[in-house]
Amino acid sequence: MQQIIHLRKKKLSTVLSKNETMLFRKINKGAPKFIQKRYESLIKKKNEETLSQAEYEELLELTSYMESLQVERLENLIELAKFQNISLDELIDQLELKPKINVL
Repeated sequence: MQQIIHLRKKKLSTVLSKNETMLFRKINKGAPKFIQKRYESLIKKKNEETLSQAEYEELLELTSYMESLQVERLENLIELAKFQNISLDELIDQLELKPKINVL
């Protein structure tokens, strides 16, 4: 679920402000690895139809947590786009972000 943001060459030469640096850190922050691995493991079990009721409930909780991280990430992307005076779509294109969708 975690994506690393790669900037174009022109962006690499740009010195980032403290606000931009803070926003990039927040944008790049994902779930802790142990949570991400557990989440992926539960999704795999769900897809294999081997998920217990307790695991299903855990998956629902983790899904809610992962969604909240994505909301925070989007909010930070919007703030960064405003800070750079460009649209969100332009920022997403510049950062070459690609969506990753996990469906329960």
